[in-house]
Amino acid sequence: MTDEGFKIGSSKAKVAVESANCLIQWAAKPENEECFCKFSELLVKKLEKCLICAVTTSSLTNQKRRERMWKSFHEVSSSEDFRKHWETFLSGSTSTAPCPIFYQYVTDSIFNIMLKEVFPISAPRTVESLESLTYIEKNALRYAAGYIPRSLFKKIKKSSHQNKDELLLCLDDMVQGDTGTETDVSQDWITALNRGGLINVTSEMYMVICAMEIELRPHLQKDLSHISHFRHSIVESIMVNEDVLFFWSILSAPWEVETEIEQELLRMVADLWMTVRGFSFVSAWIEKFKALNKKTTQKSKGLRKTLGSS
Repeated sequence: MTDEGFKIGSSKAKVAVESANCLIQWAAKPENEECFCKFSELLVKKLEKCLICAVTTSSLTNQKRRERMWKSFHEVSSSEDFRKHWETFLSGSTSTAPCPIFYQYVTDSIFNIMLKEVFPISAPRTVESLESLTYIEKNALRYAAGYIPRSLFKKIKKSSHQNKDELLLCLDDMVQGDTGTETDVSQDWITALNRGGLINVTSEMYMVICAMEIELRPHLQKDLSHISHFRHSIVESIMVNEDVLFFWSILSAPWEVETEIEQELLRMVADLWMTVRGFSFVSAWIEKFKALNKKTTQKSKGLRKTLGSS
């Protein structure tokens, strides 16, 4: 009961804290351990039913599964049977009047712990890695990111893809509208250069691209002579990257499409970003080779001087 909301000093908050302290003292006694464990097991079983509906309904979209899970949770936690279950336990254990704020808070906390165990999401490392990106790199990434939805939109619109309409709607959702109010230092270039033709992606899409870039760089900074042979494995490494999947799940949360379509679009984005950045790195290497070769040629003696000195 360390939540800041219980420190406001209201009568209900005080009763909730008192109930929590009484239960802690009661549960700490060895003779009450068995009773406490039985109640906890029953509570967890009730909440597990809410998670099962999300895990087993794989045919639904992620958004629909989340909606079904939370609907089930609220139906259980607000039911008469659930209320009586808690009130009977609290009345018999703490001898205090059952406090709905207390037991609903405990229920919500337990469910969130169970949720993290069933659907673990690692803390994104990309946010920390972004700190290493320079101001120019951040702006360049956002500027280049706009090419991805624009290029894919044109390609898919001309195609006869069976999920064409769904994919186009998802691509449209990656772009900020004309009334976009998001402010970020990475938007400085686009704000200064845009005359109405540049595509500015949403912050969610920008973070997806950043995560892809951070995963991709180590591969491209190696020997590029055999990059074409490893293209597939590099794209696969992007597809399973935890940070990419984390930010993609945020971006795709509002989409009413099947999981297979989400994954197909993610692969399209990863593959195209691999192409864009691959060309960029190869061009940089070629220019570097030309510059190095030019210096070597300039330092070498002319043919006549070489023959004359021999």
